[in-house]
Amino acid sequence: MENTDTPDFAAREREVLEYWKKERIFERSLEINETEHVFYDGPPFATGSPHHGTVFVSILKDSIARYFTMSGKRVPRRWGWDCHGLPIETAVEKELGITEKKRIEEYGVARFNDACRTLVMEYNDSWRVYIDEIGRWVDYDHPYRTLDRDYMESVLWVFGEAYGKGLIYRDYRVTPYCYRCETSLSLSDTRESDSTRPREDRTLTVGFRLTGDSARRLIGRASPCTSEPAGGVFLLAWTTTPWTLPANLALGVGRDLDYEFVRSGDRLLGAASAAMESLRAKLGLSDEGSFTVKGETLTGLSYGPLFDFADGTPGAFRVLEAGFVNTEEGTGIVHLAPAYGEDDYWTCKAAGVGFFGPVNEHGFYDETAKRLAGLHVHHDADRIIEAVKATGLVFGEEDYTHNYPHCWRCDTPLIYRAMDAWYFDVEKIKDRLIEENGRIRWVP
Repeated sequence: MENTDTPDFAAREREVLEYWKKERIFERSLEINETEHVFYDGPPFATGSPHHGTVFVSILKDSIARYFTMSGKRVPRRWGWDCHGLPIETAVEKELGITEKKRIEEYGVARFNDACRTLVMEYNDSWRVYIDEIGRWVDYDHPYRTLDRDYMESVLWVFGEAYGKGLIYRDYRVTPYCYRCETSLSLSDTRESDSTRPREDRTLTVGFRLTGDSARRLIGRASPCTSEPAGGVFLLAWTTTPWTLPANLALGVGRDLDYEFVRSGDRLLGAASAAMESLRAKLGLSDEGSFTVKGETLTGLSYGPLFDFADGTPGAFRVLEAGFVNTEEGTGIVHLAPAYGEDDYWTCKAAGVGFFGPVNEHGFYDETAKRLAGLHVHHDADRIIEAVKATGLVFGEEDYTHNYPHCWRCDTPLIYRAMDAWYFDVEKIKDRLIEENGRIRWVP
């Protein structure tokens, strides 16, 4: 190279890259060293061109692998492609003009999969040029792809081995869910860009009537001189998601919170004492015949459901102690629909309450919701609220603006929904994991 005062770095790079290729430097590093050091490289999604973030990660990975190569180890590293998941599906849907999942079936699942495979390979050449130009050593000629049959079979084999050892179980988990994309999202997805932003919803304050025995037991414990009102005793719960009320299975209270009961006509209404002041103003309540109890006095009491949809569900329609209940907003009594709230699910599961999930993957009530079947949780919000009002148990309603999660891919408002899935029982190997972690050198 011509010697000048200002070195031509671009030319120097090309010269070094050409020398590496001509002399097979990377390949020879794998041949001369016998002791192998395994390097697992998480593959990029095959849905876009390289960018500054992938440049940094690639250089970091290359430096680690080179360190062990220079330490006398043989470090094979195969390139890989992550070909599964929504990023590819969403890109192909846009390309084909598909707006609903059912259109994929009409288009043909096999044809759609072929279109996904074609998209995957479109980015192959641009990535290869990028990898070469940053000087990264990697086996690009023998990549693994998650769409290859042998790769998928290896994953199924691992799953089968774990299942045979009793490490796999089936259960529900409540996650953010997009009924347009028909998939769960992670909590980090709900924080993507402006995914969580203000949305206005209609809120309801609903009364749940205690059964006769529970009403008498409450009054007998708290205020023996108070007679049971003819209109019944009600626990007031406030919700920003009225569509979950048809799936209500329990009520949650704070064990150590104070709950006040006041008369309203021929009814006795109860809520957290801290919330009662605002409720008095909103509902026009008086102090007549009021008394106060701790939340633990309410636990175990039974009430009648708003709808008859979930009749027969084991352990349902009871008041449960729930550690997450507070009085920052609402009534201090939380309506629990275990199919549509994570805290709701675990609280009800621990108390032996059964499961009832009447909303399908498209966001519509199914036939188990009887007269509400076919209504959409968001699109038919007004009709759902009218159905709740028809019970005669709505004590208040108002518009409410709150931060609400949206799907970052399609901008659809999300719901929380229990998903039936398979899980790895980490608890069974927890002690061994901790023991093995003690033998690993962790470098932050």
